[in-house]
Amino acid sequence: MSQLKIKAGKRAYEIIKDGGFNYDSISAYFGPAVGPRWLVSSGFDLALINENVLGRRRIVHLIGSSAGAWRFAAWLQPAASLCYQKLLDAYINVKFTRADTPAAVLEKLTQIINAYVEDDALPFALAHKKANGEKTGGTVPFGYKVRSGKLSRNAEEQKAVSLILDLSRKGQSLRGICRELEAAGVVRKQGSLTWHPQVVADILQRELKAA
Repeated sequence: MSQLKIKAGKRAYEIIKDGGFNYDSISAYFGPAVGPRWLVSSGFDLALINENVLGRRRIVHLIGSSAGAWRFAAWLQPAASLCYQKLLDAYINVKFTRADTPAAVLEKLTQIINAYVEDDALPFALAHKKANGEKTGGTVPFGYKVRSGKLSRNAEEQKAVSLILDLSRKGQSLRGICRELEAAGVVRKQGSLTWHPQVVADILQRELKAA
């Protein structure tokens, strides 16, 4: 233990020092691009996976690049611990030579990925996100924004949505509503000031269905 050095920000350090640290306070786990040095973290990763201490009460964002992304891809598997061990074995046993071409290197890296990423990994991860109410694809509808992976109301755009609903209740036609929005300078998601009847119709249908 004398060889370990633990670093933390000032606020986090005070919380840990006062004994207030718990795994439920963690909202992000970072995996940097460090080449083979990630192997040093493998035991720590496996301990977290096997003890299931992260993400019990709040969403934890796994943020990784290069080797870090490979590590976290294992975390998302249905059998995370087994897949992580497969990644370790494939990574440690791969062999490169000076004669390897870029294509040969790419092929070996692909073999590592195929060795531990299961065929149902993506559907499994997306189904988990959907179960938590997170957005998993598609465009963000007008009137909303994505925050922490979930749709939340966009206050400024909701003013325009309210205007659309109010004009519709007053019997205004779709084209009439478009003219009102353009006159008010309301900007669409993609930055356009031009409104089309179908866009307004889609907003009305979505909002009335939600109500």
